[in-house]
Amino acid sequence: MKDPSHSFRIKYPGAGGATFGYDDYDPDTGCYTISLNVDEDHGKWRIWVSDEDGDDRDVDTQHQNSPSTRICTKWAHIHVKDDA
Repeated sequence: MKDPSHSFRIKYPGAGGATFGYDDYDPDTGCYTISLNVDEDHGKWRIWVSDEDGDDRDVDTQHQNSPSTRICTKWAHIHVKDDA
């Protein structure tokens, strides 16, 4: 991103309306907030984000429709999947 202080949303309309949100960048720590959402009316779609630290999913809609978390790494990977 050219300016990490700008918030943005990515909506995946063909993937159950999954939405990725990026907000609240802190230039002192490099941390930011990731929020995810899926439209439950469109089947079993799922979205999760993982960072470069470990093999875990840092935030995932598998068990909660609108989760959010604070991430403090430069690289984050977005995954969208139909779990049907």
